[in-house]
Amino acid sequence: MERVLLQATLDGLATSLTSQALERPEVRWITRDPESAMGFVQMVIRLGYGPSGPATPRRPVTEVLTID
Repeated sequence: MERVLLQATLDGLATSLTSQALERPEVRWITRDPESAMGFVQMVIRLGYGPSGPATPRRPVTEVLTID
């Protein structure tokens, strides 16, 4: 999932994760793979394009890293 989220960010996509709907047994049942009797969906990833949010403030590298 980490790689998917990082690639989505590189591609300019916004992501949102949710698992709340999957807490209901009837939803878990209909989202599972119909060809497999094993396992259930554990996370829903929403991908899309949206407005950019404000940039996260970052400290300069020289303030947090010393290279000898």
